[in-house]
Amino acid sequence: MSADNKAILRQLYEEVWNKRRLELVGDLVSPSHALHDPNVTGSAVGPEAYKRQVARFIAGFPDLRFTIEDMFCEREKLAVT
Repeated sequence: MSADNKAILRQLYEEVWNKRRLELVGDLVSPSHALHDPNVTGSAVGPEAYKRQVARFIAGFPDLRFTIEDMFCEREKLAVT
């Protein structure tokens, strides 16, 4: 399961964030995914909320790109550096 989670997260950063393929968010983000951000207004749950957050960031920072240097997985938790 950790290999699957790593692949999903890698695709999220590479395809959605770096290549701006927002149409993939629905395939990668769980319907129960909740954003915890005091700046988010309206619903902060699900792929559409995540998509809005990505759109906000890339509108404000058009050159924004992420590079995954390492991933750590233990039990049901995954961290990216």
